[in-house]
Amino acid sequence: MRYYDVIILGAGYSGLNAFYNIKNSNKIIISDKQYFNYYKSHGSVNINLKNVVNESVKKIDFSENILKTDMNEYSYKYLIIALGCSRENQINFIDYIEKQDNISLSSENDFDDYILIQELFYLRSIGLNVKYHGSYLRFLGDRISYNIKSLMDENNIEFSEHYDYKMPECRPNYIFNDFIKTDSKFRLNDNVYAIGDIIDSWPKLGELSMRQGRYVADLINGKNYDFKPIFINIIDAYNGNALRIKSDLPWHGKIQKISKGHYVHYMKSFLHHYYKIRHGKMGFLIKI
Repeated sequence: MRYYDVIILGAGYSGLNAFYNIKNSNKIIISDKQYFNYYKSHGSVNINLKNVVNESVKKIDFSENILKTDMNEYSYKYLIIALGCSRENQINFIDYIEKQDNISLSSENDFDDYILIQELFYLRSIGLNVKYHGSYLRFLGDRISYNIKSLMDENNIEFSEHYDYKMPECRPNYIFNDFIKTDSKFRLNDNVYAIGDIIDSWPKLGELSMRQGRYVADLINGKNYDFKPIFINIIDAYNGNALRIKSDLPWHGKIQKISKGHYVHYMKSFLHHYYKIRHGKMGFLIKI
């Protein structure tokens, strides 16, 4: 049996940022994929990773601190579960609607509406006639909702009272039957954490997942403070205009900020290159 102080399961946004920021050298990151699947505004990029053990998790014994994969058995002091959720149904949905025209679209989960809205802008940019049935991300605040609606109106994406197709939400990871519930510090117990898209009742958002990874790393490093969640995303209209939205209203905060214009469009392009070069490491972006 192999022992590690910290074992991280999953090499997505949250798992990678936990790994990069934990100061203990006796750590390991295990993933069934040896690359980081980075989703861009449209499509995705696979970024090859170093220092990732390419194995599939088969069983976790929380009472004995033991983890079994298809190749090895491990014990740990801390375990971080960052296995994400399965987006195969969403990817299939997007592949399907890109072959359709004169359709109205909605989302199963309001938290996923930012993905759908971005896809609607792409469909409109390639000449498809699409309509939207949803709340324009109203859970982030009325000001943000108004600006998103205005940008969609400018790009002739009309509101529809009905929808033809509904984008499915992502599903729990294959190891678990449901999303994981944690306390406010993302703990299942004193030495097991769950972060990123695998946790229950949180938006499935890369920016937020990276911050969770940084936070849990800080806890393991000995820093103890409360996590301050914030929703940050850029919606690109594919014509040089874009909106950067920032809100903590879903967590009863007061922040509701919007940046818009050509420079936001270029900011999104910069982020695509930045994450590729940095292999998914958030770095200084946590401060902006």
